[in-house]
Amino acid sequence: MKISIIVFALILLLSSCKSLDLDELNPKEKNKTLLPPLEPVYDIYRIDHHIDHRVDEANLSNQVINPYINDDTRDRIAIFESDVYDNITTPYGERRGSIHCIISSEEFEQSPHLLFPSVLTLGLLNLLGLPYDIRYLSMDVKVEIYDLDRNLVGRYSAQCRKKTLVAFYYGYYFKTADRKNNIQAFKCAMNDIKEQINTDAERLIKALN
Repeated sequence: MKISIIVFALILLLSSCKSLDLDELNPKEKNKTLLPPLEPVYDIYRIDHHIDHRVDEANLSNQVINPYINDDTRDRIAIFESDVYDNITTPYGERRGSIHCIISSEEFEQSPHLLFPSVLTLGLLNLLGLPYDIRYLSMDVKVEIYDLDRNLVGRYSAQCRKKTLVAFYYGYYFKTADRKNNIQAFKCAMNDIKEQINTDAERLIKALN
C-alpha cells in the first residue's frame, strides 16, 4: 500500500509540475554599442583538462557526440552564441577576433530540511503545498576578448546565484529545476558581463580595429 502511494505521488509530481519555457534560451538584453564581429568560443573548464569549442555549424556535430558536452553545456552554448551574435557584436563585416566564455566555477546546493517531512508523510504535505526541495546554483563566468593576433584586449567576470523550487503545481521537477537554475544563473552573469563590455566598448572597438 505504501509503495503504491509513493508511486502515485511520483507520477503526480511528474505530471503536476511546471514545464520549462524554452524561450528562456533567448537572451534579451542588447548592448547599446556593438563591437565588431567576433567568433564565439565556449571553453569547457574541467579540473584536469581545458577544451575549446568553437560555436559554428562545422563543429556542432562534434559538440553533440563529445562526452563532456551535457545538456547544461548545450544550453550555455546556445545562450552565449545568441548573446554574441545578437547582443554584443554587429552581424556585419569581417571578424576582428574572438570572444571566449569560461565557466570558472559552479556550486550546486539543495535544502537539507524538506526531504524528510516529504518522505515521512508520503508526499501528503507536498500535495498541500510544501516544496520537495529548493535547488541552488552559484556560477562564476569569465569572458575574454582577443584580437586577430590572439592578443587579449578585454577580460570580464561575473558571479550569479539562482534558486528554484521543486514542488507540485507551482514548482518544477528535480531535473527541470536544475536546468532552469543553470539557464538563469548563466544569463544573469552574462547580463552583468555585457554591461561591463558596453562600458568598455569604445576602447575595445579601437583595439579590435
